[in-house]
Amino acid sequence: MKVDVVLVGFGLAGLAVAEQLRRAGKSFVVIDQPQPGASHCAAGIYNPTILKRYTMAWEAPALLDQALVFYKELEVVLGALFLHPLPIARVFSSISEQNQWMSASDQQQFKPYLVPKIQSEIPAELNAPLGYGQVVGVGRLAISELLLAYRKQLIPASHFREEPFLYKAFKSKAKSIIYKDISANHIIFCQGATLRSNPFFKDLPLRGSHGDMLRIHAPGLDTRHIWKSRLFVVPQGNDEYWVGASFNNQLKEPIPTEEGKEWLLTHLNRLLTIPFTVIAHLGQVRPTVVDRRPLVGTHPADMKLHLLNGLGSRGVLTAPQMSVNLYRSIFENISLPDTISITRFAADSC
Repeated sequence: MKVDVVLVGFGLAGLAVAEQLRRAGKSFVVIDQPQPGASHCAAGIYNPTILKRYTMAWEAPALLDQALVFYKELEVVLGALFLHPLPIARVFSSISEQNQWMSASDQQQFKPYLVPKIQSEIPAELNAPLGYGQVVGVGRLAISELLLAYRKQLIPASHFREEPFLYKAFKSKAKSIIYKDISANHIIFCQGATLRSNPFFKDLPLRGSHGDMLRIHAPGLDTRHIWKSRLFVVPQGNDEYWVGASFNNQLKEPIPTEEGKEWLLTHLNRLLTIPFTVIAHLGQVRPTVVDRRPLVGTHPADMKLHLLNGLGSRGVLTAPQMSVNLYRSIFENISLPDTISITRFAADSC
């Protein structure tokens, strides 16, 4: 089989790259082994603010605008809705947090998102005596549903191989790459935290941050907001909610942990006043980078090898524009911004 690109990995980064290729009329084959990666486990929240520190995420307003256009266009193509606008309710645990909210909401950068008035009407099923602040212009993306719909409708079955990528079956020749029976001009790795096992890019400073999350059944819980205390509680429909996530920078395997589950249940029980049932407990590793910026670029010793990675917990926001940047770099010879290019790290990182 001859194609333009072999694409390794099909989370949000892989989907975004696939869509750039599809729009440009480039042929590609996806190699992906389904596993509990960050995209498949994530709540899919799109939010330009960092409520823990009251700062804006990197390039967030512009990236949010671009991402919403991208996903809305996919909704049209796929004939389904994946974006679910929902305000975030930031629950206060102290007067100091209320004061921080008021101060932040008065800053120009936050005015489109933070509602200054502290909300005091609390649903009975929640424990929030000091009220909450409301973040608007935010919501969640149904990631798993989007990935499934895209694969079924836009990728021919013969061009999606559900299998692990075998490096021993890969060869890079002078003008092409060979993978098993596939010949291509380029290969793009969108492997998330498993990049650490990639012999071509394994030395890039991808740290990985483990997180546990729960899926609960909680009839009667408010569905009009994404609730945020020490954790997020995100409506999923049918009285089910995504709860998460914990952070553990030491654990590098995508497995659920009892320690993470206990932390989640402790804070969930403090927030909710109604009974709930845990129906799933998952673990993931977010592909985080030491400087909290994406990893985008081409191998310095082989111009046919490329990657898009390091989207961390902001993949919904960053994947669309990062895929545009990577495509233009490969096919239009447009230089990548220094802030995302892998060249910002030492040449011997690849």
